[in-house]
Amino acid sequence: MDKKEFTLVFNNIVLNKLIFKYVVDISSINGRLHYKWDRVTNLPEVLAAHGYIDQLKTYFSDRTKPINYNSYPVFTGAIRADDMNTFEYLLEHFQIERRNKVEITLNEDYGLLNSLLTCCSMYGRMNMINYLFDRFPTYNWNYISAFTISPHSGDLEVIKLLLGKLKEHSDQPRSEIDGNVFNEAAYYGDIGIIKWLAENRSEDLASSDMFYSGVAANHQHILDYVLAEHNNLFDQSKPQYISSTIKYPNRFTLFKFIYGVGCICPDNVMDLAAMSSNFDAMKWLHSNTTHRCTSKSLNFAAQANRFDIITWLKESCNLNYTVEMMDTAVGAGHIELVKWLNVNSTEGCSVAAMNRAAINSNLEMVNWLKENRTEGHSHGQILDVVASAGDVAMLQWFQENTGDLPSEKILKRVAYFGNPKVVEFFHQNNDGVKNRFGFSERTMDDASFNKLEIVRFLHENRSEGCTKQALIQALNNEKIDILGWLLANRTECTIESIEFDIIKKIEAFTQFKYLSLDWILRNISIPIDKLVLYLQQMIKRLPYCFELHDLLNEYIDSKK
Repeated sequence: MDKKEFTLVFNNIVLNKLIFKYVVDISSINGRLHYKWDRVTNLPEVLAAHGYIDQLKTYFSDRTKPINYNSYPVFTGAIRADDMNTFEYLLEHFQIERRNKVEITLNEDYGLLNSLLTCCSMYGRMNMINYLFDRFPTYNWNYISAFTISPHSGDLEVIKLLLGKLKEHSDQPRSEIDGNVFNEAAYYGDIGIIKWLAENRSEDLASSDMFYSGVAANHQHILDYVLAEHNNLFDQSKPQYISSTIKYPNRFTLFKFIYGVGCICPDNVMDLAAMSSNFDAMKWLHSNTTHRCTSKSLNFAAQANRFDIITWLKESCNLNYTVEMMDTAVGAGHIELVKWLNVNSTEGCSVAAMNRAAINSNLEMVNWLKENRTEGHSHGQILDVVASAGDVAMLQWFQENTGDLPSEKILKRVAYFGNPKVVEFFHQNNDGVKNRFGFSERTMDDASFNKLEIVRFLHENRSEGCTKQALIQALNNEKIDILGWLLANRTECTIESIEFDIIKKIEAFTQFKYLSLDWILRNISIPIDKLVLYLQQMIKRLPYCFELHDLLNEYIDSKK
């Protein structure tokens, strides 16, 4: 579309809403994730998966973003997208050569490169596989894992390449976690690949269980092939064939086929069927076998809100309703089922019911339980959980309807990790001079670890203040914004007040995150000899934190 036309469409409010509404709807129908752009720019794995290399570089160059030490998801995005430019950039950004040298020095192997090789093999990225081999020719490649997963690519050339490499390094030790190449081929569903493997890698055939892979992937043609060509590998006594099928209600035909060829059922097969609401299988098993349901099936049906299964279990299996059944229905939020059970059963529920409704922020359910049941709730602890979750509306309901409040012990946790609105609620219900929740200097100290909004609220509404420990807490969690605010607004907090503490932490080799360490180097006068020792210990204890090593090295060099 012409840029001018696109701009006209994009700026038309009606068309814009329609277009992007359907983008979201189509993504949801296809089972795909969708993100707004401001979210995309903060997800490096998504940027890598969609070729946004410039935005990816911007993300990684922003030091306010947390340093990403788990690089595998980002690499996976580039591999899935078959984006060689991004793949090469990531190898440079994450300093893989430098990492390998450290691994060799320490005689360690965390396997990132082998994980990348395996991922490239799974997606059939021949260009990336060859690039890895060329760039890292002396690396200790795990050809077994890469070869084993290669049938998922559907690319016979990739399979041939990796088998050739494996034959050149036939002394590589095998492990159970490496899996079986025939099983992977069966799961992928390609009989042609299976036949090729039988001719060229027959030594792995005897230890395979292609029938199970065919069952797991719902490949009827694989099951037929195994029974016809490799019947000796089929073990009817394995209950996992049935158990892996019965959890899918839409595979009832496959379930009957597997049962029909003699596969045994696990003892709890009826409960397994109920767990997945596989009603057809439940009725068939009840009519054609001696397997029966237990009370667990009622709980599973309640969890799934299946009135039909519940009534069938009562009428056909002579099962009695249970307390746990209503507790489960409440926890799942099925209020109509809860009302039905209240009328049609005498077992009732337990205090767990209101506890679960409260934890799930289900005010409608909590109200109904109070009006129609007498079991109540667990005092104290359950409201601590609600407070930790930040549910102010639920806290207000319990205060107004039961008089209950959370325990005095929860303030520290809420200040440390919680919702500012909960701290405000505690302040409003603190019972004046009694100080029910125990507000103190430590409250702002704790809040400085995480929440500037809480720190500001305490500053404006409480008189306890804080200690210099608030600065330390902010540094411990790389909260430079809180650090700056404290220095600007709290007289207790000065750089001079924490100099001694910071130097002691450096001497004790306390680990600081990048932004905190950068702030310390720019604001605290630390003797160079202590920083040299700190760097040496950091290299020893955190050998792969290259960004921290480089930051310290650059600062030390600048002072020489």
